[in-house]
Amino acid sequence: MIFNKSLSSGILKVLVTLACTSVFNYGLAAGNGYTYRVPFDGDFDSAHSEAFNQMISALSNGSTDPSAIKVNVDSIISNETITDDGLLEVSFSDSAVRNLISSGKITVWSGLKEPLLVWLTRGTMVDYVDGEGAVDTKTEARIVVSGERDGFVDALIARGRLEKVNAILPLNDLDDMEAVTISDVMSGNADKISKASAKYTGGISVASLLTGNNGKLQLTYHFIDVATGQKIFSQTAEGTASEVVDQFYNDLKTSLGTKKSSGTEISSERGTERDVSAYLDGYSDTSGLKLGMTPNGNYLVLIKNTPDFDVMMDIKQNFLKAGFKDAEVVDVKGGDVVYSLSTVRNVNPEKLMTVFQALEPDEYAPGVFYFNSNVKNIIVIPDENKAKSTSSTGEGMQNADNNTHEETESSVNTATSSNENTETVVTGESNGSSPIQLNNRTQRGERGRRKSGNAYPDPNKKYKTGGGVL
Repeated sequence: MIFNKSLSSGILKVLVTLACTSVFNYGLAAGNGYTYRVPFDGDFDSAHSEAFNQMISALSNGSTDPSAIKVNVDSIISNETITDDGLLEVSFSDSAVRNLISSGKITVWSGLKEPLLVWLTRGTMVDYVDGEGAVDTKTEARIVVSGERDGFVDALIARGRLEKVNAILPLNDLDDMEAVTISDVMSGNADKISKASAKYTGGISVASLLTGNNGKLQLTYHFIDVATGQKIFSQTAEGTASEVVDQFYNDLKTSLGTKKSSGTEISSERGTERDVSAYLDGYSDTSGLKLGMTPNGNYLVLIKNTPDFDVMMDIKQNFLKAGFKDAEVVDVKGGDVVYSLSTVRNVNPEKLMTVFQALEPDEYAPGVFYFNSNVKNIIVIPDENKAKSTSSTGEGMQNADNNTHEETESSVNTATSSNENTETVVTGESNGSSPIQLNNRTQRGERGRRKSGNAYPDPNKKYKTGGGVL
């Protein structure tokens, strides 16, 4: 039996009471996205809130307080079903949840794929912390080494497992002692710490100082990106061992946890393999990026969830094939890329974006697109669309002066000659041309380099913008 939400809540309560074992469907059947089952006694508001709380807790692993998110929960529910066992199965809209994440309202935390290397220096007042949090004192500062355990270290490692983090300590062998001093760890020297940490992890290292004061612990810590040598976050936590560990991991999640996506290994400037998007990934806030048309006539778009540097460059080349005059990578953060696109006169950039099958627009955030790696072809350009684009391009160039005409024609010809077989039909169905496929790419010699004034960024560098949160 299918019921509409327009029925009065009183009637629904009676029906649920009389037939709690029956199945009542609300709209379509629940999908496989953000779907949660909650107890149901006829109070939809309460059940919706409980389902929303479950979703936020699952996504953020406890780092986001659901009550702090101001949203009309009913408006983001796509469908709901009362099950045979009397539960309410609630499904939330994928695009609405993505919007909450991209706006920074939800911190998504799925753990760290790389080990978290903790350089822990005990200050002059701390030598050992027992299981009860009592502090033994010593007159000399020292670095805690791998295999050494006490109440604080045990708590740090155990909590890491719950947070999907493999926290490890350095060996502090001869190589480590030559590379890093106690003062480097105390001060959070990002350059030295990142270089010394490279043999242990390609992700995040922590430079920290543990001291004691009036029976309380004080931990000052710096999160450092090993791949770039940049300091990401610094904080001081004070309290019992448990309280300090709680704040440490909460800061780790809120400063590093953003949009989920798959990580990929690429070569850094130091020649080692680093997983750059497994620990820092995407823009948690896009409001400062100023996406869309710019005063100088360019069109800024954000492509989220690109799995690696090759795909970023593939998308750039396909922008040119689709009819854009120029495409530049202007910002990169994890798997998210900001492109600056330009067209010749009388060509609507938003219309050109419609040929990108692998780029799914965010209906709540104009200028934001999600890369779908499951789509075979990045773009599919119908003959009639290509003809219209070519016609519009020709009209624009006719109206331009001679110098602009020559420059524009040269750019278009260059982009076209890069792949003659896919100039007219990219699907590879009409004229026998090969489709643009993700797993059939040529190796690029420029990988990992950033040319001067060019659109080739260092893939190991996180570029800061008004919209990026590092």
